[in-house]
Amino acid sequence: MVEEGKRVFADDAGGQWSVNNAEPPGEGEAVYTIRLMDVPPGLERQPEVAIASIADAVGPGVRVIRPDPDRPPMLVVGRFADPLSESASAAQKRVRAIEVNGMKPFLGAVMVRERDPRPKDERLTRFDLRNAKSLFGDDAMYTLQIGIYAREDNRRPTREDLASFRESAESAVEALRRAGDPAFFYHGPSSSMVTVGIFDEDDIDLTVVPEIESPRLKAARAAHPHNLLNGAGVRERRRGGGSEGLQASRLVAIPDR
Repeated sequence: MVEEGKRVFADDAGGQWSVNNAEPPGEGEAVYTIRLMDVPPGLERQPEVAIASIADAVGPGVRVIRPDPDRPPMLVVGRFADPLSESASAAQKRVRAIEVNGMKPFLGAVMVRERDPRPKDERLTRFDLRNAKSLFGDDAMYTLQIGIYAREDNRRPTREDLASFRESAESAVEALRRAGDPAFFYHGPSSSMVTVGIFDEDDIDLTVVPEIESPRLKAARAAHPHNLLNGAGVRERRRGGGSEGLQASRLVAIPDR
């Protein structure tokens, strides 16, 4: 714990603590950072001024990022692979406790994702579900989840677990693609998902019960009837308290990015 504290809050040459000494994200891992505040209006074209305005209070490593082009750029600090790690949590707590003239201007500092996980091979980028709307347009609304790679004990995954989930999902997508299925992967913060197909609002009518599905959605379900966990079926009790069966594949929304 002492060494961990030294690594997270080590003094720099100016006597200020730094949040940038935690183990940095590795190749392919997501990158998380601490959002301090949005860049003030009028300074978006002068990021160095915005950085200088808070650098004395926060310390070294403040920078500007803009992960979402539809939202203002942010002033952030730190880079973490695991937003729930001890070092990330301690750094966030320390940022929130900073006082300036008797006030705590960063009390609302939160962890945000700066970079999505990257596939093991750049050629797989086109199979990342986050890119589906850029490839198929905004009408691409749904996809059929047929598998997920995650811990089966509901514990928080380690960095090694997440790397294994990413690799397994990408390998599954490659195999499905070779078999002719339009498969995609999605790497989330605690698991990786495998899906097939791109569907729009004409493929399902949600205004009636049961929902009415298009022939192509029915065909996808017939080809992939189950939602597998780590390659195996998951038994669950059916609706209405009936008999147990394997968890069915499920329609999920395609992310905006």
